[in-house]
Amino acid sequence: MVFGFGKKKTQEHPTAPVHNEKVITLEDIPGMLQDTESPRVAEVISIAKTTKEEVETHKKKIRELILQLEESDYKQIRDIFLKPQVIDVPEIKFADVDYAGIVSYLTKERSFSLDRVDTSLNRLKKALEKKSHNLEQWFT
Repeated sequence: MVFGFGKKKTQEHPTAPVHNEKVITLEDIPGMLQDTESPRVAEVISIAKTTKEEVETHKKKIRELILQLEESDYKQIRDIFLKPQVIDVPEIKFADVDYAGIVSYLTKERSFSLDRVDTSLNRLKKALEKKSHNLEQWFT
């Protein structure tokens, strides 16, 4: 049978495909699996049942949420986000950083390591020294 020598294989004639369309639901699966003999039939049946139960519980939760939303005044909630109450503040001024107060608070009252606090405050000092330009200088 090397290089094509040997018996000829008989060619099978393809049969026309049968179009049997059937909708399978979760309720149909246990009955279908009981007809077949497979070692995983029990496992598949239990998975199908638990999946069906989970779907039903989620449906119930969704229905409850829909009812809660229908009962709530969602327009008022929407207005809180779309039309927030804003306080008019003319100017925000920042005072100088109280480094001694920060060290005292973090190390004594909050038990932070003095080395870590000093390192962070040094980084803050460098950042404030390199303070970039503010927007006002571009418009004057």
